[in-house]
Amino acid sequence: MNCGKALKTNPKFCSQECSAEYRIKKVKVLDKREFEYALGVLLANGTFRKNKTINIEIDPGEKPFLELLIKQLSLAFNVQAVKSKYQRSKNNERLYAVYNTKAILKFLEDNFKGFPTFNIDLKFIGYFLGGWWDINGYVFENENLNLIYTITSNKKEFFKILECLDEFKIFYRVISSFDTKNIEKNIGHITIEENSLNRFFEKVRLINPYRFFDNKIERSSRYRRRGEVKYAILSLLSKEKGLDVKCLSNKLNLAPKVISNYLRRLHESSLISLEKRDTSWFIKK
Repeated sequence: MNCGKALKTNPKFCSQECSAEYRIKKVKVLDKREFEYALGVLLANGTFRKNKTINIEIDPGEKPFLELLIKQLSLAFNVQAVKSKYQRSKNNERLYAVYNTKAILKFLEDNFKGFPTFNIDLKFIGYFLGGWWDINGYVFENENLNLIYTITSNKKEFFKILECLDEFKIFYRVISSFDTKNIEKNIGHITIEENSLNRFFEKVRLINPYRFFDNKIERSSRYRRRGEVKYAILSLLSKEKGLDVKCLSNKLNLAPKVISNYLRRLHESSLISLEKRDTSWFIKK
């Protein structure tokens, strides 16, 4: 069998015997529900390398999730996922779940006539959404509000997620720039409506503890994911017409100067058309 052991000279393997198995291993789906969960994970953040192996990078602030993900991915196929890390610098560690065999990607390409693709017929939508949201979802919580949201720059991905949410009658609000001609800066932002939060958690099978409110895993120094605050601001602006810095500061429990900096960056990035009227900020339709 392919033990999946990656050496420091990744992607070389522990022996010639393993290397041969790496080339020819026949993949089987063990559990169709976990298979669709794995599809969600792979489409959310899978890196498909030239040697046909697959890496899924995990946010370093969510390290406890890595072990859970490895276990879950290993339930989908008769190939075990393994963990890997890359130390870019003393304070910059990258974490990965890895399928160290090219057979997985070949299996997906053969079954879907090309991969990655969003032209897939899902039987277990809650598992697919769970895999995708475990990787690409955001949660912002404090004593003032609870927000669940996500963002993508892939138009097909954006509409696939909306299609899945519609299937469960989970209500949401969106900000989208996909109709503009600037393809490089197109984004789709989705926020789950407050009156659909319970239904979201009921229908979507999540395993990442950081995708729940009041999680028991402590983030060191109140670690926040990259973009977490910026996209929380968009979530609030998508709901209310015109919010000033003071109001956003109170809702997000962050200093006004911090909010002003995020608004400036959003405005300058042209990702979303923001405009300022007097002291309030709006999203241009």
